[in-house]
Amino acid sequence: PAAGAPEDAGDLPARIVRVARAARDLGWEGGPPERQDAYARLLFPHDTEAHQRQFASHMSSCGLFAMACLRGAGLPHASLDGPYARQIGRAVTNVVTIAREHGAWVDAGRRGERSPRPGDMVLVGSSVDAAGWGGVEHVLVVVAREGDVVVSVDGGQAGKSIRERRRALEAARGGLWLRSLDGPGARRVQGWLDAAALRPDR
Repeated sequence: PAAGAPEDAGDLPARIVRVARAARDLGWEGGPPERQDAYARLLFPHDTEAHQRQFASHMSSCGLFAMACLRGAGLPHASLDGPYARQIGRAVTNVVTIAREHGAWVDAGRRGERSPRPGDMVLVGSSVDAAGWGGVEHVLVVVAREGDVVVSVDGGQAGKSIRERRRALEAARGGLWLRSLDGPGARRVQGWLDAAALRPDR
């Protein structure tokens, strides 16, 4: 797959990348209180402090982190602006909904020659069966491409943390897969939010 990168440092994909990179290594478990507070404020900026701490200590954060990157990059959307207490459990769905509303969703089965670029948000399925369907979905934020290697920043990592990950992008078994380079496993790409297609003035 071809690599891509934002050309204008001020464009939306580049802003998403900056927000994601700035959040690397934030998390809830095993860190000082200021690290916990920064993590909770990033994911739940419109909730009360009590709700921030409650949610941050109990929830996996991959979709919440993707929403935080869209919010921090300046994309207006109702799901990004209200308290999460009103929409618990809908973070990954919100990311896909935003993409579809903007005409920015790329279905992996209809991608043509396209592949994820920096600023994009990729939805992968579980590897619970040979075809890569079923199980728990995960969304990751692409921050760089090194040939066929996708560098991402992911929420929902060990210790309820945000970490940089590296995966090889591979076309195999009738689909597109991301194979981990820093741990076992490969997960099938379901599709992705094309950040360059988002329209902030929509």
